[in-house]
Amino acid sequence: EEAKMTNRILEGNWQALTKAKSTNPEIDRLMASLLGFKGESSSFLHNVRASFPKASQDFKSSLEDLINITTLLDNLGCSYKIDIAAIHGFEYYTGICFQFLAAGEKISGGGRYDSLVPLMNGKDIPACGFALYVDPVMKSLPLEKEKGGGSGILVKGKELTPEIVKACFTVAESLRDAGHPAELDFTGREESNYRWIVLVSGKEPPPFVLTDCIQRRRRDAASMAEILKVVSEG
Repeated sequence: EEAKMTNRILEGNWQALTKAKSTNPEIDRLMASLLGFKGESSSFLHNVRASFPKASQDFKSSLEDLINITTLLDNLGCSYKIDIAAIHGFEYYTGICFQFLAAGEKISGGGRYDSLVPLMNGKDIPACGFALYVDPVMKSLPLEKEKGGGSGILVKGKELTPEIVKACFTVAESLRDAGHPAELDFTGREESNYRWIVLVSGKEPPPFVLTDCIQRRRRDAASMAEILKVVSEG
């Protein structure tokens, strides 16, 4: 019976855990609450944290990471749902799992498996991965001719704060709306094959610094309108 339940759980049937009972009533209460763990904002997670003051430090640390992620998503205006029982086929994940949906259809899914290699007697290596489902992605992205010519624009933040990350997304979206292909980078990758690089500094003056990668010139910008004017004039 135990083996059957384990197989059901590994197949993604989290609800099988509702039939599992421990000798500790507090653990049973915690499991029952977690299986109904659904919400759509970081404030929901704050309520969860307040509901389990005696939870382990590992649980509190993981919950704090999730709160930070959802706070950033809230700041970016991204809609999302938190559902602990939403992932199927999760046996190699050891951390947070996620799915991306477009028009109600799943286009990507993945998660963290930091503890996977140590479980196989390897080194402690941070790891995260995801699968991108090409067919639904292509259906959700009808081909259109680019409105503007020229090469791409890289938008990056001077620091990785929620305010600067949000500003980077806003700049990239405004550039795309104006017909300029724009990419975001928060990893510090090599800056190549771009016509322009926009460095977002947030409130620190100047708020934006534009680099012309062809003419090797830098220029400060005080507003989004000024950025669009500069890149449009070339």
